[in-house]
Amino acid sequence: MSIAMATYNGARFIQEQLNSILAQTHLPWELVITDDQSTDATEQIVNAFAEKAPFRIRFIRNEDRLYFSSNFMKAASLCEGDFIAFSDQDDIWDPRKIELSLDALAQPGVVLCVHDATKVNEQLEPIGLETRRGVPKGLLAEFDPLNAFSGFVCTFPTSMLALIPAGQRPADIIETNRLFSHDRWICFLATLVGSIANLPDPLALYRQHDDNAAGWMRSGRSQSDMLSLMRNRFGFYILKRLSVLRSLNQLAATIDPNSLDPTIFSAQKFERSLRFLKQYEEHYERRFRIACADFRPLRLWNLSVCVFRGAYRGPVGSGSTWRKLMMDGLGAIVAHPNQGEIARSQLLLQPK
Repeated sequence: MSIAMATYNGARFIQEQLNSILAQTHLPWELVITDDQSTDATEQIVNAFAEKAPFRIRFIRNEDRLYFSSNFMKAASLCEGDFIAFSDQDDIWDPRKIELSLDALAQPGVVLCVHDATKVNEQLEPIGLETRRGVPKGLLAEFDPLNAFSGFVCTFPTSMLALIPAGQRPADIIETNRLFSHDRWICFLATLVGSIANLPDPLALYRQHDDNAAGWMRSGRSQSDMLSLMRNRFGFYILKRLSVLRSLNQLAATIDPNSLDPTIFSAQKFERSLRFLKQYEEHYERRFRIACADFRPLRLWNLSVCVFRGAYRGPVGSGSTWRKLMMDGLGAIVAHPNQGEIARSQLLLQPK
């Protein structure tokens, strides 16, 4: 069992996370830390911890800044254990996290274990629950490839990284100037070749503070902001996801099903996933036609075609059917004309 931790100026909280790893009922075999050029005492704290830790610790300082997702992928690529768990630098793990995650991964067909977490402030006071709303607990045979569980809850077999080179990841949906986030990528790979075990246990304290690289405290948007986005960016929202699905389809097609290790991955699930990905891409193509139509009646007609063709019945984790339908309905009514051309130009202008 390997732990892949990405660090950047984590001196304030990393000691507590290291202590929680040391307190695991199932200790890891190694902890791999890739540091993104910290300027604080992160390295010194890790080195002092390594002197007493009963497992191997490797600290690698990046020559160039990678930023958090690519930094996590680098850490994972250096892991040598049979399984990998992503670890943030500022959380605190439940002592049973590794043990329960490995138990879940021992089930046939399970290639990713995830779990809930308790959101806490800097003083570790509970402030909420980190969970995927609308996603059931237990075994998930499918999951939206455009969605993701937070990286720090993910544990998976190391061999899954070899399915598709990480450097071929498409641009991310949220941070479009960077590659697919590490957690979204791992969730996508898992949906291709197996099932996800979604544990009900909150197995980590997910600390929220001003220095989080990612977190739940995002500013809300007003109704006027949402209307403005729908008028000007409706087509881009759909086209960006369509573009990502096209890339994912192309990448999935490069996997040879005969090369899959049958003791870990399911070739049958992979074949089903290929068919589903193609259908999902076709659904987004139909939704994009709503945005491309210049006249409102034609947009509404295309919307009715999407409803008839089942374009809003997405996989687990894809969000509410009614919410997607209402969003497209609003876009059909308020979006400016020429959304197709606007969306394509916006996509082309995205940094590579």
